[in-house]
Order: sequence, then C-alpha cells, then structure tokens
Amino acid sequence: LFKPVSQTLSMVAAFARLSMIMVMAVNILINVMPLIMLNDAAGYGDDQLALLTGTLFKAHAYGVYVWGILFGLHLLALGYLVIKSGYVPQVLGWMMLIGSFGYTIEGLSKITAIRADLIVTLDIGLLTIVTIGELSFVLWLLFKGLKINGTPQGNPVAQPA
Repeated sequence: LFKPVSQTLSMVAAFARLSMIMVMAVNILINVMPLIMLNDAAGYGDDQLALLTGTLFKAHAYGVYVWGILFGLHLLALGYLVIKSGYVPQVLGWMMLIGSFGYTIEGLSKITAIRADLIVTLDIGLLTIVTIGELSFVLWLLFKGLKINGTPQGNPVAQPA
C-alpha cells in the first residue's frame, strides 16, 4: 500500500511487523511452558516448581516489552508513511508517529528497570495518543476507504461485456 511513498520504509514497517509476530510466537510458547511443567512435575520440589514457573511468567512479560519496542518501530515507520502518502488524514499519521515512542519508551524502561514518574506519565500520554490514532486509522480504512488518485483501491469488479 505504501510502497509508492517509500519502498524502504514500507519494508522496515513490514519487517518490524513480521518480527513482532515471531516474538509473540515464542512468547506464547514461554507462557505455555508452566502448564507443561505443572503436568510433568515429577522430580521437582514445590519450591523449584514455583521458581521455574515464576521465571517463565516473568520471561513472558519481558517478551511483551520486546514486542512493544518492535511495535513502536512499526508505528514510527507507518506513521511517517501515512503522513507522506496523503491517502488518509495526516493527523492520524502524526498520532501514530508521535505515539509510537510510548511503546518504545515503555519497553526500554521495563527491560532496563528504569523507574521514574516522568517516564510513566509520558508513557501513558503517548500510549493514549497512539491508541486513538491506531483506532481512528482502522476506522478510517473500514468506513471511508482508501482512494488514490480519485479511484477507490481494491480489486476492480469485472464489467460485463
């Protein structure tokens, strides 16, 4: 869709999206592992089992933060592409571009264990902006459609001869 705007940034957005999928696929496996361990608990003491399952749940949480960083990169590229394309209102692109830093800041601050009230407040504001921008973008595409050069995009309907 955005290849005419910038092939490189379109690929960056697509690669970031694909990377997010891979991270979440591994993350789902990590989240299921405690259930497997509980079913096959032979040989583990209660303390060991609690420690191992707790560690896996914590690893899952960190996987979500890594996903958030990649999602931030995706939204940064997508927001820029939306702004430059002129296909949809630029304000939606700006909301995604600016708000993308919310996911990135959240992921980096959680992974590095940096805790500051300013970061939390900034993060909440940015995530609010990006959520409104993302939902508005989807609704725009669903209800308004996409018109490029004055023609609706999609598969052309075959005209009877």
